[in-house]
Amino acid sequence: MNQSDKDIKYWVSCWRKASPQLELLRLQEIRNTDTAKGIKILNDAFDSAISNSRPRKTSGLVEQQMYFRRTMK
Repeated sequence: MNQSDKDIKYWVSCWRKASPQLELLRLQEIRNTDTAKGIKILNDAFDSAISNSRPRKTSGLVEQQMYFRRTMK
């Protein structure tokens, strides 16, 4: 086993040990998030994006199907 493999195993072990605490932190942040406040904060950015963008002529579905057809061959 070379040093790179040892480093990888070390970091995997570190993340595995940290995982439960990180999950608790994530759940705490989700529970404590004020969704209404977030929407208010982002409202101006959303309005700006809407007013400065042009509507698309298509949904992109035709292009997506052509892409899938090429990649499935």
